[in-house]
Amino acid sequence: MKINSVHIKNFYSYKDELIDLDKFNGLIFIEGKNRDSGGSNGSGKSALFEAIFWCLFGKTLRKSNEDSRVNVKAGRNCSVEVVIDDRIKIRRASRPTSLKLEIDGENLSGKHAQETQRTIEATLNTNFKVAAASMAFGQHNNFDFLGATPEDKRIIMRNFLNLEYIFKMRDKIRSTKSKYGEKAKVSEALYKSKRDDYYKIEKTLEGIEKKKDSFKNRENYEKYSLEEILKSEKKVRDLQKQLAILLSEEDGREREAIEFKTKIEEGVHEKRTMCSECKSVVKVSQGAEDIKHLCSALSFLEEEVQDIRDKKKKLELKVKKITLPVSSKDLKRFLEFKDLASEEKTLLDQKKEVFKELEILEKSSVDARKRYDVMRFWEKAFSEQGVIRYVIRNILDYFNIQCNIYLSALTNGQFFIEFDEELKEKISSHKVTVPYISLSGGEKAKVNLAVLLALQSLLALTSKEQFNLLLFDEVTENMDSEGIRGLASLLKIIKGKKVFIITHNKELKTYFDDSARMTVIKTNGFSKVKA
Repeated sequence: MKINSVHIKNFYSYKDELIDLDKFNGLIFIEGKNRDSGGSNGSGKSALFEAIFWCLFGKTLRKSNEDSRVNVKAGRNCSVEVVIDDRIKIRRASRPTSLKLEIDGENLSGKHAQETQRTIEATLNTNFKVAAASMAFGQHNNFDFLGATPEDKRIIMRNFLNLEYIFKMRDKIRSTKSKYGEKAKVSEALYKSKRDDYYKIEKTLEGIEKKKDSFKNRENYEKYSLEEILKSEKKVRDLQKQLAILLSEEDGREREAIEFKTKIEEGVHEKRTMCSECKSVVKVSQGAEDIKHLCSALSFLEEEVQDIRDKKKKLELKVKKITLPVSSKDLKRFLEFKDLASEEKTLLDQKKEVFKELEILEKSSVDARKRYDVMRFWEKAFSEQGVIRYVIRNILDYFNIQCNIYLSALTNGQFFIEFDEELKEKISSHKVTVPYISLSGGEKAKVNLAVLLALQSLLALTSKEQFNLLLFDEVTENMDSEGIRGLASLLKIIKGKKVFIITHNKELKTYFDDSARMTVIKTNGFSKVKA
């Protein structure tokens, strides 16, 4: 991507400055003159690139806040506008705050700054970390690859290799896995509940079947109504009461007849006997006339008994005719049976429905669990131990070669570096392993610069967009002549970029006497650019 121009207003020490970057090519040394304090420090050299980064990403290379970014004298109306590829215009402002994106004259700004920022980064196909690490090298860039943890190194590599889509895919897979996991849990819980319902229905049906077996001749019960049966039973009870009375009368008459027969059998007699009441001896006699009367009374009693028996037979016939083959108790039980049959039918229908639901839930649970397992596999595959590690392993040789090309130039072949699949570095000097922490400040600077340049070269292997600008800001600090000479040789072979160099090192400048110069002059608190 070609950055054409940057228009700065009230940003740091700049009041209103439009820098046409299309005018510059190759290597450009940025020099500074601070007429307010003398020397070159604080003239605003680095602020040129800080303005670009702040406009594009809302962040600066060095830590800053709104108070420090807005020009002290102006106090407001801070803004930076960057034009890219002659068609993309991005303008960010502070006090008041705003962010605007235009492409080919069309306003593509979102409803809020976060939305617009996402659109900007999608349009530029890069982000702050990648841009900072691939454009700016030196004092204001806190990007320290070697000082990062293995985890952070993989994140940095992920950004450089344009692997965000893998992480987006992993997040999507993780979300889908969670959805299937939840679906499986819900289906399993519902299945268990429905299975309990199914067992309850089966148990109830078993109870109904046992009750049904206790009914006999239930096929005849439907002929009679409860009212008819109750009426019949009442009539029978009334007749049975009459029979009971007749039976009592019959019994009394028969006992009397037995007494009469006994007396008749004794015949005519006279005897003494003891009185059962007073216990005295009394005289008892029975004559022919008495026997005649007894016979007459016996005959009458026998006629009465026969009459009672005739009445009994008539009543028994009536009872037999009136009595129905089913009792009200049997009918009630039969009605209960009919209710049971109805309940049984309902339960059988419910059982079928629950069984169908169980089949559906079981299928749903099994399907969700299978899909969950598949998503879990792909989540692992798209993790940093899966695809990302595979990608890193495949680019590792290229990355190590690039690191050592740059490192060899900066250290005259004194140091060698190699990264393993976990991105743990091994630094050696004359075949002896040297811990990074034990290196001097100048040696660390050389190694870090070599790694950053190698990372920058990785962008050529990806679809990540590359800006046409590179900034080397005081990279020679703590660097010896050997390192400066190696850096000069590296800078000379960089092609297709506008390379801006900020340095106080006179030795480095001697290698580029014919290079272009840009001067930043600060007067009365404001900076101006002079080409």
